Amino acid sequence: MFKRLADQLKGSNRTLVYTEGTDPRILESAAKLVADDVINIILLGNVGREPNVRYIDRDVAVASVSLATSD
Repeated sequence: MFKRLADQLKGSNRTLVYTEGTDPRILESAAKLVADDVINIILLGNVGREPNVRYIDRDVAVASVSLATSD
């Protein structure tokens, strides 16, 4: 089901907002969708520390973030 949905969304230029931004299942799903360039993702949650942004190409930024959890 995930693959079928990802195939339908690919190239749609849509954004998905996950409100459970600290759930490991959500983080795994978001990582797959972004890695496959399927859709833009917004994760809601508390940032644990300042994001670390680096550029892998002139116009491509990659951010590493830490989300605070209650665990």
